[in-house]
Amino acid sequence: MRAHSQELRQHVLQAVDEGMSHTEIIERFYVSRATIKRYTQQPCYLLRNWITCLLREALRASYSEGGS
Repeated sequence: MRAHSQELRQHVLQAVDEGMSHTEIIERFYVSRATIKRYTQQPCYLLRNWITCLLREALRASYSEGGS
């Protein structure tokens, strides 16, 4: 089994972030469903998404309080 390039990994994760379906990602990048699952369950990806969620919630809270 040959490892995918870091560039391909980034493209796949970007497609996931943009809301592309797994079927579309499989057809576009020629990766398996298991590869997509593995990429999205890696700690660095999960941590990045968790931090992004926290920042979004903080921004929403600040806007709902009048932007201060």
